[in-house]
Amino acid sequence: MQRGLIGLSIVIATMLSGCAQPNVAGVPPPTGSSSPSADPAPSPESSHATNADAGPGLLHASAILVRALGLDVVDSAGDILLSASYYDSLDQVVDGLTRATGAAPVVGEFADDLVQGAGTSYQWDGLKVLDHDRPAEMPVTPEWSVVVTGSTAGQLSVSTADLLTIGLSQAEVEELAPGDLAVSSEEGGIPYAAGASEVTRMGASTGSGDMVSQRVLFILKGSPLVLVEMSAPDPVGGH
Repeated sequence: MQRGLIGLSIVIATMLSGCAQPNVAGVPPPTGSSSPSADPAPSPESSHATNADAGPGLLHASAILVRALGLDVVDSAGDILLSASYYDSLDQVVDGLTRATGAAPVVGEFADDLVQGAGTSYQWDGLKVLDHDRPAEMPVTPEWSVVVTGSTAGQLSVSTADLLTIGLSQAEVEELAPGDLAVSSEEGGIPYAAGASEVTRMGASTGSGDMVSQRVLFILKGSPLVLVEMSAPDPVGGH
């Protein structure tokens, strides 16, 4: 596998005619650094506060889109205010999401699942960013990943680019992402279905020579089936 990190791709959209706004790359990491020139991070108690402290670029954030290659924060018109690759610096991603949501994340730890390893999690309501304690490796192993279990993060909605969101029925999922729901079975006696959207080719694995693609994995459970979880990036190999 080819090692490497993709450089920071955070992009702040122009909010007033022709005036570029400052990039969130200049703000401090989410480790509590007290630089006097930076806006103070909101406290965890402000998880449902306004995002008025987001700064000019992210003030009008409306939604977070979970994509195969990263996250986009967009305004109500769909214009991208912030874009982050899964190989970008985690510190600046967490800081950008904190500014966009107007809330500091709940920080926790997660155990080694024998697949992605242990690490630190940063959660805003239904959106959780996972920092894995192992080096990133293109195109299979990202710097960080996301798991979605709710439809909001602070005041922002959370969905895929094709508007899949937690709580949708099987029929709604099939309407928004026709043909993507490919697996149907039972897990512990509970009806279960899974699918993937926005499958994107990344390159060939140096180990197997297979073409590796990234995708957004989504899972439905229950009777009737309801969308309960989405995660990205979900690598898959094949010729």
